Amino acid sequence: MWRLSQRGEVQEGYPVPFQQLFWKLPKYIIKIDAAYQRETDGSIVLFTGKTFWVYNGDNFIEGSPRPLTDYGLPPHLDKIDAVMVWSKNSKTFLYR
Repeated sequence: MWRLSQRGEVQEGYPVPFQQLFWKLPKYIIKIDAAYQRETDGSIVLFTGKTFWVYNGDNFIEGSPRPLTDYGLPPHLDKIDAVMVWSKNSKTFLYR
């Protein structure tokens, strides 16, 4: 996992295994498909398979893990490949 500075550069000491930052994830999670930081509260949303987890810096919150359908996504969707927040309008885009 890489962490970028405000200027978009990889921070010193990265990459690191995602388990180093999100050590409270269950051991059966072996990869993160996509992630982003919510602008509203700074929480990090991790997508893995048909579920997502919300991390507030200390704990997983909001009933994590939750199904992708809680985002209003169709039940046949098996994962999210990428996420971005567009700075021009602060809208979040999920990609498959």
